[in-house]
Amino acid sequence: MPKSSRLFAFLFIPFLMLASCAHENTKMPSQIIEQKKTPRPPVPKRPLPSPAFYAAQGRMSVERGDYERGLAQYRDAFMTYPDDPAIASSYEESLTEIKDLAEGAFTRREYLRAGLIYLALLRNFPEAVYRREASLDRMTFAERIRECADKLTQDGLALYRAGQIDSAINTWRGVLRFDPENYTVRKAIDTASKQLKNLNK
Repeated sequence: MPKSSRLFAFLFIPFLMLASCAHENTKMPSQIIEQKKTPRPPVPKRPLPSPAFYAAQGRMSVERGDYERGLAQYRDAFMTYPDDPAIASSYEESLTEIKDLAEGAFTRREYLRAGLIYLALLRNFPEAVYRREASLDRMTFAERIRECADKLTQDGLALYRAGQIDSAINTWRGVLRFDPENYTVRKAIDTASKQLKNLNK
């Protein structure tokens, strides 16, 4: 083979190999080629429950004594149908009824029950209801919660001084169910628990 032909073959064959590799590298793998997707039909929206349904659910929960759930259901109904007079009226009646239950428990010195009901009222009051019903006052409920906490704190202290440390701790734990951020009570529980542990050694 002439020298020039050998030189041409020497240069041309690597060029063909490089060109072939470059061509292969530009190919997209079949699994990542974008496929045309068949559009899914839109999911039909479910209709909102009727105002009567909301009111019935709230009333049943309240009658069972589940005030937190009942008030939450009424709140949701009121926020969904703020201009429905039946919902507003039923909601306000239930709020007033539950408030009266809390006041009765407070008068009977049932401070744990009263505190829990006041907390349920406080958690589930949209601001619109405060403006509609003057007798339902957020500040009053917050103050009542503090009063219930103070009363139970003093009851626990009396038990503690009488040597009934277990009962004192249980009373103070009741406070945390409706006033969980009460630092004074948490400190009292911690101190009494340590003392009880030392006595039982």
